[in-house]
Amino acid sequence: MVNDQKSLLEAAWKYGAQLQRELMLTSMESDHMQRALLLHSMMVNSSLQDMMQESYRYHGGNSRMVARMLKFVRLLPSADERVEVYKQLAGLLKSNKQDELYPAIILSSDVKELKDRSTPDLAQFESKVVERWQAQLLAGNFNEALMFAQSYPDYYAHVEKALYEALQQQWSVEALNRMVHLPNALPVATQRVTAFRAILDALLANQTKQRNDAYLMRLAHELTKLEGSLDTDETRQALEEAKKLFGQFTYTRDFSTYAELYKVFRAAF
Repeated sequence: MVNDQKSLLEAAWKYGAQLQRELMLTSMESDHMQRALLLHSMMVNSSLQDMMQESYRYHGGNSRMVARMLKFVRLLPSADERVEVYKQLAGLLKSNKQDELYPAIILSSDVKELKDRSTPDLAQFESKVVERWQAQLLAGNFNEALMFAQSYPDYYAHVEKALYEALQQQWSVEALNRMVHLPNALPVATQRVTAFRAILDALLANQTKQRNDAYLMRLAHELTKLEGSLDTDETRQALEEAKKLFGQFTYTRDFSTYAELYKVFRAAF
């Protein structure tokens, strides 16, 4: 009788622990992070790395699910635990080429926050994705970058300037003609201003390679569309700084002049 009761208690304990484990994983995977963290804090004799391995086995092909795993790890209170799981996830991302997709940028950025600890060097994770997106932007394919900018604006801010450097470094008027459509497609006003500034900087750096008035008229027109959507003084100031670049080209016409010239020559565009 005693042995039977002991067996029942052990089975109940084992079932409870398994249920808690499954609830924690389900909470993490459904983006209920506070519940997942609470359940994790209550678990005894359970390996978080084993659980992450299990979750990745089922969901590692879905970038959004991988991003949720990374979000959970970022919220863990123990920095030492985060470091160990980041090391594990770095290997998992490499195992199925998620290191070439946007979760690699999230992982690389999060690891940088633990720079005072022994963390894996993931610079190549970010650079691999940035280089691929640069090629896409120059070719006029904005889909992946826009999705990331919409869903993860804080992380997009970490890489946007590096993304736009491609236009200046690999200059062509064909790429300029494609990328001029990017800024106003971005979901956030600050992102749009940053993109316009980068395009103007690239054109200014390469202004001796083509006649620039037509491009400046188009850019002035696109910037005019943006003016009414700015919601902070900082963003408005950044836009005013971008407008000043118009006066630095050969013919020293200002932004307002180019905006008016676009209206005159609209049919040519």
